[in-house]
Amino acid sequence: VKATWLTSMVQSREAADGRDIELYTFNDGAKFEDVKADFWLKGKVLKLWLIAPPPAANAPAGAAGPSRSQPHRLQALADVSAHSAEMDIEQADHLNTLFRDVQPPAAPVVAAPAAPAGPRPMQPPAPAPTPAPAPPKPVEKSKPPMKLRARTIETWVTRLPAPKTPAPPKPGAPAAPAGGMKYQMEKARCEGNVTVHQDPVDAAKPRGTDILGSRMLIDSTPDGSVLTVFGWHDKPGEVHNEGTSLVGPKVVIDQLHNSATIEGRGSLVMPASSDLNGSALKQPEPVVVHFRDGMKFQGAKKVADFFGKVTAAQGSGWVTCHTLQVNFDRPVYLSQANRPPTAPGQKDESAKLDVVYCYPAPADTAESAQEKQVYFDQLDRDPQTGRPVRRQRIEARELTLRAQVRDAGGGEPYKFLRAAGPGIVRTWQPGSRDDAAAGPPAPKGAGPQPGGAEMKLTIVNFSGTMVGKDKGGVYREATFYDSVRVIDLPSDNPDLVVEPHKLPPQATTLSCADQLVVWSHARPNQPTEQHMKATGNAYLQSQEYDGWGETIELVGKTVIFVGEGSVPARIKNRFNGNDQTGKKIIFDRATNHYKVEGSLGGTLSPGASPQRPASKK
Repeated sequence: VKATWLTSMVQSREAADGRDIELYTFNDGAKFEDVKADFWLKGKVLKLWLIAPPPAANAPAGAAGPSRSQPHRLQALADVSAHSAEMDIEQADHLNTLFRDVQPPAAPVVAAPAAPAGPRPMQPPAPAPTPAPAPPKPVEKSKPPMKLRARTIETWVTRLPAPKTPAPPKPGAPAAPAGGMKYQMEKARCEGNVTVHQDPVDAAKPRGTDILGSRMLIDSTPDGSVLTVFGWHDKPGEVHNEGTSLVGPKVVIDQLHNSATIEGRGSLVMPASSDLNGSALKQPEPVVVHFRDGMKFQGAKKVADFFGKVTAAQGSGWVTCHTLQVNFDRPVYLSQANRPPTAPGQKDESAKLDVVYCYPAPADTAESAQEKQVYFDQLDRDPQTGRPVRRQRIEARELTLRAQVRDAGGGEPYKFLRAAGPGIVRTWQPGSRDDAAAGPPAPKGAGPQPGGAEMKLTIVNFSGTMVGKDKGGVYREATFYDSVRVIDLPSDNPDLVVEPHKLPPQATTLSCADQLVVWSHARPNQPTEQHMKATGNAYLQSQEYDGWGETIELVGKTVIFVGEGSVPARIKNRFNGNDQTGKKIIFDRATNHYKVEGSLGGTLSPGASPQRPASKK
């Protein structure tokens, strides 16, 4: 190591713990440089404490130890900068490094095999196996140096003997020393507007590593490090690694356990290959989660927990709750140190959301009525035009979303949703007009079409539980339990406010006491089959008629009313008084024809229905 300076160099000696310490002070424009190790350190003042190494433990009494001194402490003051293969200190006011000696880890003791108890018969030696050629090791890309800026930097470094194989000595020559010293950083503490930047190893990555905080702590081990970043009183700390970002007052990333925690209000951004509902995405989209109380991320366990007024958003979907737990379909790695190597030709895919649990705030801690509920909103757009084609909003007490569920009898996996009521489900999607025969469904992005399909808003209020299944859009099913009320009406506004006691024209209501099942089946080149079945004191009311039955089933344009026991089903025109009862009534809404089981058929006259008011411009 070469030392240079401009003004003066002062050498002094002092004692500590019975050992002599030499202090070298280099003033004004001082620099240490080791060309072989690609290292240099600059500062206005550099101080270096050198200490004689301790005698070897097995050295005989009175024997002299190694004469080469070793660093005990290194200090740089004012205009500090440094360079090494791993890190560049671009700017600092104070650098302080402390060294200490440690013993190398003990080598594992291998027990020798026990000798046989008796004599063994002579056997011919087995032929030595031919060693298989070792597979070529993948060429590891060298990491770019980490660039650091801080006001003060303190590091603690351990020093231990590093044995190396000596070269065979020449005849008559003394043996060369067969040892060296190995230095490892044990701790680091950086304070004062700490900024860290490291370029990505892969140039195709959008970014590498960026850290911003008021204080940064590093606890390092050979197996990994623990990084802690603190923010300011009015600004959070930030840790960005490739596509993942963690922001909060205190961010802790533990490489040893592949975990991360944030204390207090913060946010997490990470890429995902599926949306919040579990649907696979063509391109990974980032999930952005904001929270008030904290976060705990356990990558090896594939779990992330968020606490306090949580909002998770991805694309056009979002969920709001008090506590959010996300399970991934594979382990998530926050650092390349934990990530297993990717096999040649294998694509490194982002993790998908497997299960999402949403919970409300406890009743005794909720600050408002909204915190006692959870909210889920998903908007689907046409991939070509970008126009909204479907929107679903769910409000419930608890919500569970599963991306991969299989029935007990097998079959393809499907998406599963469970909501605990009381709750509300609002669905806005294309549907056929009530006054027209059922025709083919509207194409995606087509919106309302005269004489064919139009956008419809369906609002379901349920008091028990909702269970939903989605098999790739081919088959969808939703079951609502306990008291249920449905309002269905045409609307171009998915956020339309509908008052139950003041329904708009063309609105249809359906209520039941026990269970409501809604399902649709899309077949190739055929109209989508839509079914709805209400059970338990079911009541249906439209603009022109109403009806009652123990069960009411809607199959496309056909409505089936079924009575129970001695209580018959009933259908009645609301304006001309036509009324029919029977055990089973089948009514065709497209033609206004009906037939009653055990009775003569008839036709409900349209009557004089009220005029629809003109829309407000």
